[in-house]
Amino acid sequence: MIDSTSQDTKKKPFARSAAPKIARAPRKPASAPAKIAKAKTVPMQKPPAELLREISASAPSHADRAYYSARGRRKEAVARIRLYPGKAGPLIVNQKSFDVFFPYFEFSQIVKEPLEATGRLGNTSVTAMVQGGGVRAQAEAVRLAIARALVMCDEALKKTLRPLGYLTRDSRSKERKKPGLKRARRAPQFAKR
Repeated sequence: MIDSTSQDTKKKPFARSAAPKIARAPRKPASAPAKIAKAKTVPMQKPPAELLREISASAPSHADRAYYSARGRRKEAVARIRLYPGKAGPLIVNQKSFDVFFPYFEFSQIVKEPLEATGRLGNTSVTAMVQGGGVRAQAEAVRLAIARALVMCDEALKKTLRPLGYLTRDSRSKERKKPGLKRARRAPQFAKR
């Protein structure tokens, strides 16, 4: 037989303890919502095609811009550049001259390639911010960004830069390590005995 008094004295699971109540500031009465006026429907004055033509005509063209910005990537390197057409100036990479930032001839040549191919080396100024990757990947990222900015500046340059491969993003990057292998594909040394 079960004693009824023993059941009453047991604590019930998840019972709340009698904690002192915290005094809270009284709530402010909510203001009555403002009445919303119904919108009047106005018939369109012009068809959408005409409106689009007017907007595109009034929008500033690419020729009026002070600079063109573009982004280039290679492996882990990311380059953000600003190209100032018609302004003879230096090529600056991370607040340094590109000859100082890329001291080896090969890397500085990679950066200049799209400007030399289009004949705009003397009359364009470029500032670039590069981060990540190695020196060569950074140089190739800057080259891609410069080529993209040149195409934004003048669409006709695409025919010159595309065959040379300056507008193609090189998608090769480091493969991830696989489980059971030492690197992406390098297997542990096999021992016959």
